[in-house]
Amino acid sequence: MAHLTLHLTDLGYREAVAIGLVGTMALISIAGRLLGAVGDWVAPQWALAVGLALEGLGAAGLLLADDVTLGTLAITLLGLGFGLAFVSIPVAFSYFFGRRAFAVTSGIRMTITGLFGGLGPWLAGVVFDSTGSYTIPFLVLMCVGFAGATAAALMRHPGTPPVV
Repeated sequence: MAHLTLHLTDLGYREAVAIGLVGTMALISIAGRLLGAVGDWVAPQWALAVGLALEGLGAAGLLLADDVTLGTLAITLLGLGFGLAFVSIPVAFSYFFGRRAFAVTSGIRMTITGLFGGLGPWLAGVVFDSTGSYTIPFLVLMCVGFAGATAAALMRHPGTPPVV
């Protein structure tokens, strides 16, 4: 998010259009969050896998988004995927670890997320400053999305989660 407007303007988008797309992505993520209700009917790891795969596809699309149509499609995929994954993560954690461990697992997850959430934009800037391109950061984002989707899809519940 921190570099998305710059990436889009580097691709030739007018600044107002790039900013509008970033704002639109935030709104679309609301629809993705509402889509998270699908976790009531399917195993939460499958909803998480779909969300992460959509994020990966959106990141891939942003690499190729040289026109507004493809940019809008990429932003839509990224926003839907982010929203769906955002609400699916805590559901998947509670499904696998139960209510008793929820606070501990959430604390660990948020610590890791905070660390990478803070380092990610800085590292993307360092890579851009070295290469003059956002290709590597978006490729990494795409790979992380697909790797996370694969990991989520392969997760199997070890048994009935403890409910205490």
